[in-house]
Amino acid sequence: MEGDKTAREWVIPFNNFDNIVFSMITFFEVATFEAWPSTLLRVIDSQGEDMGPKKDNRLYASILFIVFIFI
Repeated sequence: MEGDKTAREWVIPFNNFDNIVFSMITFFEVATFEAWPSTLLRVIDSQGEDMGPKKDNRLYASILFIVFIFI
């Protein structure tokens, strides 16, 4: 299957924490309950820099979202 190579692309979602501007926008969307579950799942599945997602890697990150929403 030499001709069946899958092209992969690293796509950074708009809601991210790469810099302060995107972090503020992301937290604003979480505060207004706009698509926060998908952001929460991406944060939970995140790993270190330049690493792909790993399912349920950071479950403790959900505490940040819970505390932020209640405050």
